[in-house]
Amino acid sequence: MGGRLAAYRAYYVVYWCASAVITPYLGIFYRSIGFDGMQIGAFSSIYALFFLISGSAIGYIADRGVPLRLLLVLSACSGVAGALLIFLAEGKLAALLPGLFLLAACLASPSPIVDNLLIISLGPDRFRYSRFRRYGPLGFAIGSVICSNAISVFGTACILYIYLLAMAVLAAVYFWLPIPAAAGEMRERKPGGHVRLNEALSPAFLCILASLWVWGICEQGMFQYLNLLIVERWDDIGISGIISSATMAGEFIAYGAMSALLRRKISTYLLLAAGFILALVQFIGISFAASPYMLVPLLFLGGAGFPFLWSSATDMLHSVVPASVINTCRELCSAMVSGAGAITGGLAYGFVYSRYGLETAYGLSFLIPVVGLLVSFILWRIMKMPEAKMED
Repeated sequence: MGGRLAAYRAYYVVYWCASAVITPYLGIFYRSIGFDGMQIGAFSSIYALFFLISGSAIGYIADRGVPLRLLLVLSACSGVAGALLIFLAEGKLAALLPGLFLLAACLASPSPIVDNLLIISLGPDRFRYSRFRRYGPLGFAIGSVICSNAISVFGTACILYIYLLAMAVLAAVYFWLPIPAAAGEMRERKPGGHVRLNEALSPAFLCILASLWVWGICEQGMFQYLNLLIVERWDDIGISGIISSATMAGEFIAYGAMSALLRRKISTYLLLAAGFILALVQFIGISFAASPYMLVPLLFLGGAGFPFLWSSATDMLHSVVPASVINTCRELCSAMVSGAGAITGGLAYGFVYSRYGLETAYGLSFLIPVVGLLVSFILWRIMKMPEAKMED
């Protein structure tokens, strides 16, 4: 099994490397073509809206029986087209908006689909999912270090070329990726012909979505606007790669730990709360950091928080939603982070940035994980209910 599953490790490395070389640096690119703070926030939110729409639609299509490998390969093609439109548009809306939509469709669709394929392949050992998913932070760190250093030497134009190369490698991985036969069987299990999505919207699932939404707001402060803060506070974009690597190192280690924690049946709502506590410590530290190197341990902690949320959500989904809509529900979870959460965070950070400056925005950022802790408490109350009542 190890040899067959190696393709999943390769996927996580390459996909997240491709994501790292473009999405965290779109703000830098926007600024290079003359966009102000509010425009950067608006276009970040537009991208997130496209991510939410395209991801949800593709998840629904995947659950209707469309060949998954075809969807994955098409997503890589859309990523190439989208990047070309964005970087060659020079700020023209007629090309920039469709480019953002195609880029969002490229990055929204693969991860939840592949997550589900891997969990199906693992069977009863699905707690091992985190051991594979931890290669994503490794890929993100590689992409971030390459891109940040390339930008400091060659300028923002190099983002396009690095991303196109990553997309070519990712397309090759999609042809190598094994598609378990059980994936098709699960999509065929539809009581009465199909299961409507509203039947999956249990209180527990809605609470999972809410927690991931809040985390998506946190991520705008961890990635999209942090690069701008570094430039404004220290004028040293080169340090961005080191900081992003620290974030990914935290994720890598935390994903490895999550397999052991889930295997020991640690309560998932407690793991969610732990993730938000780490984010809380991170944002308080960022607001007082006097040197960019002080961000390294802080972003390590923040990076470690995400696996607590994502692995817990991944594990819980199989017990709270029907198998026939699992891809749709996974896409919704992903869309909460990079869609709804990013929209809210992008607009909020963009508004405060424009009116009061980034220093004020980061001074208030600690409030975001506090809301996440409240959601974790609500989930704890729900998970204490009898199982039958929770699934109503």
